[in-house]
This record gives sequence, C-alpha cells and structure tokens, in this order.
Amino acid sequence: MLDLSELRVIVIDDNEFSMILMRRLLGVMRVAQVTSCLDSVTADEAIRQSKADLAIVDIDMPGRNGLDVVHDIRHGQVGVPKDMCILVASAHADLDHVEQARNQGANWILAKPLSFRSLYDGIARAILDDRPFVDGATYVGPCRRVKDVPLADPASDRRRINIARHRSLPC
Repeated sequence: MLDLSELRVIVIDDNEFSMILMRRLLGVMRVAQVTSCLDSVTADEAIRQSKADLAIVDIDMPGRNGLDVVHDIRHGQVGVPKDMCILVASAHADLDHVEQARNQGANWILAKPLSFRSLYDGIARAILDDRPFVDGATYVGPCRRVKDVPLADPASDRRRINIARHRSLPC
C-alpha cells in the first residue's frame, strides 16, 4: 500500500454525503490533508489555498460543472501546476461522461458510489501514472493514446512532452 501520509487532497463535490464519505475514506488512508469545497464556484480559490497535490472533482454540480474545473486547471487558469493529479468521481460513469472527463485532462475517472478500494486504486493510478503529459493547443493532460494503464513503478519519473515540438504524437 502506498504511503499517503504527505499527500494533500482537495475534494470538490456539492453532495454533502459524498464529501463526508470521501473525507472518511481519505482519513483511513492516512492522507495528510483533506480540503473540502462544496461548490465549483469557489473551487479555484480553494485549490490555490489548499496547495493540494491531487484534486477529486465531481462532474454534476450547479453553476460551473466539474469538467469545467478540470479544464481550467489544465489550461493554467487556476494558478496551480497544469499537471496536478486530477480524479473525476461521478455517478455519471457512462461512456459519454468518461470520454468528456478524459478529453478535459482527468488522470482517472471513478464511478460513484465509491468504496475504499476504488478510491485507493484511483489515487494510486493518478500518482503513479507515468504517461507523458501533453501540453498542446487543443489538449492538455495525460496522453490519451494509452488504452490500458497499468500501475507504474513509483520510482519512475514523470515524462513531459511539449506537443509543439513533437507534432508526431497526436494524443
């Protein structure tokens, strides 16, 4: 099991029950810091203040939805590193929503209701994800060309690709 004792997480979800469940599960995982944000409107400021390493974002929220939050992080509009680990957790886990989350740059998508195992596996996949990070004109996020993402070796370095210099990689 990964040592998550130094991990800082922000959970952005308008459902109070989901928020309580995730906070408890993250507490059992011994995550160092969990910041809660119950609406997407104040999410940007909460993300900046939390100095989180990983964001867990719900899709369906009033006002600005979670996919907009993911898009804004990936396109540098929030003031945090674009390559921040992002999990999308949603009851809407149909193919359309999964593709939308992937196309906005989410590292991994989790289907609600969450269990300890599904949340832990999602966090592990996001943290250990060694896919190249694409920073292009039309897409910013982990390379989407990989169909099956096995858990990587934690000692491996994250690779970065500047798509402007590597036009041959149509992620």
